[in-house]
Amino acid sequence: MYSSLRFLLLIAITLTVSVTGHADQQKPRRLVARPPVWDLGFLPQKSEISRRYYLVNIGTTPVTIDKIKAGCSCTSVSSIDQPIPPGDSAALDVLFKSGRYHHRVKKTTRVYTENSGAVFLPLTIKTWVVKKGEVSGHIKVEPQKVEWTSEQIAAGLTDTVQLLNRGGDPLTPGVLFRPDGIIKDIICPPAIPSGQPADLILKTTPSTVSENLTGMSISLRFTGSDTTIVTIPITIKK
Repeated sequence: MYSSLRFLLLIAITLTVSVTGHADQQKPRRLVARPPVWDLGFLPQKSEISRRYYLVNIGTTPVTIDKIKAGCSCTSVSSIDQPIPPGDSAALDVLFKSGRYHHRVKKTTRVYTENSGAVFLPLTIKTWVVKKGEVSGHIKVEPQKVEWTSEQIAAGLTDTVQLLNRGGDPLTPGVLFRPDGIIKDIICPPAIPSGQPADLILKTTPSTVSENLTGMSISLRFTGSDTTIVTIPITIKK
């Protein structure tokens, strides 16, 4: 008799946990990230890259951020101090340092909302880190990083990055990401034949650099039989 009661009690507890867990899984998400993932593609070592996520409240009540946990010591994040109203969004900047990583890297920042327990919103940066001089997939980029001075920015400058198609198919380049303010124009070649070089032209807007700008970059997408993404870091020295 005692064994039967104990067995029935165990079944009741199991069903309760199962139903509760299922209810938690079915609970509508109130916060979404746009974009949820930033793909940096090929990125040189010892780079600092900043990307911005927008946390959008798709619920009907304000959402308070409880804590934000960076993916590792190689990432740092900004903060969100005020609740996010329904239908509104808040910006969150993540700075990733490639350091001496090599090959595939994936780092996820976790955003916990108020009373969310173990539930979090993931913000992911993924990349393939290359050493100095390594080819980025089918593309060789020279230089892999761009360095300008504040005096050059103040005067406005035109810089050239050479691209070499080392693959067997023609590639069509396009700008996937560009920084706000500093870059006036990016001129891509219409296509790069197999085995041929081409110039990427960067033009800056004449302006005074009054703050320490870090994490700036340009991301390019090369489309052929497959797609290759390359990120070129930009450093501005005062």
